[in-house]
Amino acid sequence: MPNDYILQIDLNRADQERFIEKIRANGMEATFYNMHLKIYDEENEKGNIGEAYEKLTKAEYDAGKRGTKIGYIQALKKH
Repeated sequence: MPNDYILQIDLNRADQERFIEKIRANGMEATFYNMHLKIYDEENEKGNIGEAYEKLTKAEYDAGKRGTKIGYIQALKKH
């Protein structure tokens, strides 16, 4: 059975230069933003189970750059 999560990102921290504009097969415009998600083994003190970072290119990563943290992941609480 799949687990459900909430991904909350701060759009003010997202680097708009990394937005990818595409045209879908149906002709509609779309804008994508790739992220790198880190999932923890356990929930932290704030209730987060992971973090979201901007995805870097291989060259940036190889040069030692680290992506900006742009958000958090929480498990969806079932009622």
